[in-house]
Amino acid sequence: MFSSSNGIFPKSLSNLTTLILHSCNILTLNENVFVNLRSLRYLYLTDNFLSTFPKALNAVSGSLEYLNLGHNPNITILKNDGFKIFKNLTSLDAYSTNLERIEDCAFCNFPNLKEVDLSESKKLSYIHENAFGAISNEKPIQIGTFLIGSCNISSLSEKLLDWKNVSIIDILYNPITCNCSMAWLINDFNATTPMYVNKLRTFEWRPYKAELRCTNPPELKGEHLYKLSGDFCLNETAEIKEEEKIYQVCGGDKNDEERDPACVCENENLRCNFVENTNIEIINKTFEIKSILIIIGNITKLNLKKLVPEKQHLIENLHFYHSHISSIENGTFDNFTALKTLDLSENSLTTIDETILTKQLGSNLIELDLNFNILKNISSKTFMHLTKLKVLKLHHNREISNLFTSELFSESLKSLEHLDLSDCNITSLKEDVFVNLRYVL
Repeated sequence: MFSSSNGIFPKSLSNLTTLILHSCNILTLNENVFVNLRSLRYLYLTDNFLSTFPKALNAVSGSLEYLNLGHNPNITILKNDGFKIFKNLTSLDAYSTNLERIEDCAFCNFPNLKEVDLSESKKLSYIHENAFGAISNEKPIQIGTFLIGSCNISSLSEKLLDWKNVSIIDILYNPITCNCSMAWLINDFNATTPMYVNKLRTFEWRPYKAELRCTNPPELKGEHLYKLSGDFCLNETAEIKEEEKIYQVCGGDKNDEERDPACVCENENLRCNFVENTNIEIINKTFEIKSILIIIGNITKLNLKKLVPEKQHLIENLHFYHSHISSIENGTFDNFTALKTLDLSENSLTTIDETILTKQLGSNLIELDLNFNILKNISSKTFMHLTKLKVLKLHHNREISNLFTSELFSESLKSLEHLDLSDCNITSLKEDVFVNLRYVL
């Protein structure tokens, strides 16, 4: 395992311009490891085990021109997480990773970025339309080369980039959904003066525009994009609303996988991957689900009265791991009267309170997992109804440490046995903060 300290790269290397740390089993980097490398221009961190942009990069924000994070299998999300402005960074490679999502303003602090290579990241299914600051930045980033070939992208926002100024657009071998959100590209095939389709080339400059086909919807599967071009979706409204998809599951027959391969029923468990704004419909009404696991969703606002409208009272375990949840409908768990485990880890929650964690929920809940959110607002009332809770996980919520008081961990949590506050940026704690937690080990 690679470990680092301030002494690894001393001041004597202040003129170093290229650093290659390929295949060094790097998991993390000390934030000060590059502090003396003031001339560093090219940095290769390929084939390691990093999980995101290392904050150590801030030390070379004024000099770095090229960054390669390719072949880091632990990278699943790229987001803007406290970075300085990298005014000289022009090229970023993060190819062949397990990247799944690129969040809002992920690249906003790289104002002069010209080349981005995310190709062969086969799980990459979501790029926020403001990932490059096209909406929020006063001066949008002008990308010249955009490579996402062989990913899992079904649609691209017209707002994502200033596409007419992109020289190479590689979106080959992606499961393109031919709906109105892609009309900007589809209709360009038949334009008198095309602005985009002649830029459709691989990184080797091989044109492929005639090869692009629809994967969805089913009625257009296999159809060439150029054959749809002309007036595709011109009669639709300019703002495209996301369609609500109904996932029909648990039919109890051999057609289950054909109905919705994203969801699988097994015994009393339902598992769904890559779901969007969704309504889950159970086909076999005699089927009783006790555990629901949703991984890598795009749910945003969690409303279980719509998402799981049937037999809520039977469900004992709910897991919404990495589902992009930023808010939760008040009382959405109230009908889950048998619920024992609630996992909301790896989401984007900034607040949670007693209108969500209600008395009805607290009557049976034993475990609550809020790890890896961005909680900022919790009050002394947040956990007041969770009187049966034995496990509370708040790992990696770095903006709430000042809220840790005996009022927050009140007498209502007296049954608590396990409390995880690791990686919460705690600098100090009051002496009585855990006075009510008699059984915590």
